[in-house]
Order: sequence, then C-alpha cells, then structure tokens
Amino acid sequence: MNSDIKALVETRFLTRRTAREQLIEERKKEVFQKSPRLKEIETELDSNGYSVMLEIMDGKISPEDGAKFLRERHKKLNEEKKEILSVLGYSEDYLNPPYNCDKCNDTGYVNGELCTCFKNEVIKETYKESNLTKQLQNQTFLNFKLDYYSDEVSDEEGISPREHMRTVLARCVSFVADFDKVNTNLLFYGPSGLGKTYLSSCIANELLEGNKTVLYHTASVIFSALEEMRFGRDQSEEAQILARRIFDVDLLIIDDLGTEFMTQFSVAELFRIINTRLLNGKKMIISTNLSLEDLEKKYSERIVSRIMGSFDLIKFFGEDIRVKKALEGR
Repeated sequence: MNSDIKALVETRFLTRRTAREQLIEERKKEVFQKSPRLKEIETELDSNGYSVMLEIMDGKISPEDGAKFLRERHKKLNEEKKEILSVLGYSEDYLNPPYNCDKCNDTGYVNGELCTCFKNEVIKETYKESNLTKQLQNQTFLNFKLDYYSDEVSDEEGISPREHMRTVLARCVSFVADFDKVNTNLLFYGPSGLGKTYLSSCIANELLEGNKTVLYHTASVIFSALEEMRFGRDQSEEAQILARRIFDVDLLIIDDLGTEFMTQFSVAELFRIINTRLLNGKKMIISTNLSLEDLEKKYSERIVSRIMGSFDLIKFFGEDIRVKKALEGR
C-alpha cells in the first residue's frame, strides 16, 4: 500500500472523528441549555463506571454485581435521556450521531486489521492518483471484444488480427496474474486504434483492484512535468509527488511514446525512468504508434537496447477498430 495514500486516508479518518466530536459538543451545549437534567444524565453516565470500579477494588461489591448495576443504571438513564430528547423535539440519537462506518467507528481498524471502509478509501484514492479517467476505469478484460478484429489471415503476419489479439489478451491477463512473480515489462507497438490503450487500462484496473499502485500518463505529460520541475518552473508539492511516483509506483504506464516534443532532456529522462525502474524491479508498460524500426531511428541506442532486452514486444496490427465502433454508433 502506497505510504502517501495511506497517510492521506488516515488523515481523512482523523478529520471525520474530530468533526464528529465537535458536532457532539455543539449539540450537547445546545440541549443542555434547554434541559439541565440531560447534563446531569450525561455526567452520571460518564462517571458511573469509575465509581463502580472503585467499589469493586475496595471489596464493597463483586465484579458481577457491579456489572449488573451498571447495565441496569445505564439502561434507565438512557431511557430517560431519550424521553427528554423526544419531548424537546430531537431524535433519540441526537447526542450520538452515527459514524460513517459502524464496523470501525471511523478509526479504519477492526481488531488491529484494516477495515473494509479504509481499504475502499485507499482504492478510490489510488484510482484518482493513477490518472485513469472515468472512461479508462470502465475498460476491463471482461469488456474487451475480440469481435472487432478481423478473422481474415494477414499475408504479412500469417495470422488473423483476431487470433493474434486472442494471444495478446491472454498475455495481458497473465501479466496481471504473475505480477508479483515474474519481473517483466510490456511494449505495445503498432498503429493507433488497435487496443493498446484499452489493454493498458484493463491491466491497470485489475492491478488497482488488487491494491497495487499505478500511474498512467502520456509521454508528453510525463516529460513536460519533469522538465517544469527540473528547471524550477514548478516546485509545487503536487509536482514533487508526481515526480516521485513516476519512479515509485508498482506499474508505470507511458502512453503514446513518440508523440512528445523530443529534446535532449526528454531523451535523457526517458532513459533515466526506464533504467531506474528496471534496476529497482518496478514494472512498466510503454505503448507507441511507432514501429520497431522507427523506434530505433527516433531514440538513442541505449534506450532501444534497454527496451529490447527488458520488455516483451507485443505488436498490434489490423484495421482501426475505433472506426468500426463509430460506425456501430450511427
């Protein structure tokens, strides 16, 4: 679990508890002005346990009798409190507003383990920080349709796009299943409109559901952000977090490599990102519309060498399926 995200969620839970306590104090002040007896009841409820404990320690009553007294006395006092609140026009739980989560009382923990509500908050925040748009979040393996791909055998490839994509899909599923076992990366290459971004999103969504951290950005956004920070134009906390997450997240997805404005800085940063993550065992998916030949022409030999030696090269070919989808929507 990402430490930044966990700390953010813990702060959020603390804020909720603090807000609830403040609300209770405000409501007590309000109702106590209308009924001094309610204040007496609250005081007695708070002090009864301590008084009984002292009597048990002095041997005046047994623990069993003390517990019985507390149950009966608290029941009577709470019934009186509810009746007074009702007469004043308040709900019976007015002085005890509900928690967001009754399992953990907004602490985030149940018996020392993270509560489901805390985990769900982390997942939501992880999705937000992954930079996956709402549209990308809906792209899953279950929604991936092979029917969009032609079943006609390509003369150049010797296999139909549909049969090839069946293999590609299986490779992507296994990438997720073996994420913690196999140290591998993926390079998706080929023309636009063939599912590279879609399958990247499928992988990201599966990993996010499994509490992995993912960062999805186009190459242009990544290099622009790093350049802005490196040359002092953006020193904000958000920029620093993004720069750190590029190297720290479990999976970095660099989309549309080759569409960025190339400079010596961007080329150097691309090598630094790839090399650092490889050395640290952090996985990547890079997608590009370039062919392998164009990739070799556009980038330095050491970048291409690192990619060729450390990535599974997955080619996409066929007809633009976005055109088919657009025609279906007419």
